[in-house]
Amino acid sequence: MYDEENKKTEPYQYGEPYQYGQTPPPQNTGSVNDQYTQQYQDAYRNVPPQEPAGFAIASLVLGIISIVLSCTMINIVTGILSLIFGIVHIAKHQSHKGMAIAGIVLGIISIVITIILIVVGVTVISTPGWDTMLNEL
Repeated sequence: MYDEENKKTEPYQYGEPYQYGQTPPPQNTGSVNDQYTQQYQDAYRNVPPQEPAGFAIASLVLGIISIVLSCTMINIVTGILSLIFGIVHIAKHQSHKGMAIAGIVLGIISIVITIILIVVGVTVISTPGWDTMLNEL
């Protein structure tokens, strides 16, 4: 603190040039810009590359398409492809598992919906009243 009575006291200084436990940057060893550039290059060099997410994205997109087309028979193909791409991605990669799992679940749901619709349709067609209803139309 600065003391009015004692003019020899220096004003209080905030902060230190480096944190506790760190050594100060070396003096006279190149410019400051070179030191900071080296520090940031080392930080980026240690970042691992991201794993590809192509199969996971394909699985999710095909799963969504198969849900939208669940009233048609096209969703059987898209649902099976969604399952295959999701399983391949989970088997090969550790990242982006959420998209692959979502694609697998959507593919399974769309295939189950189609199977239920087929069973209901076959059941309705096989009833004896179906022939008389068609003849009345």
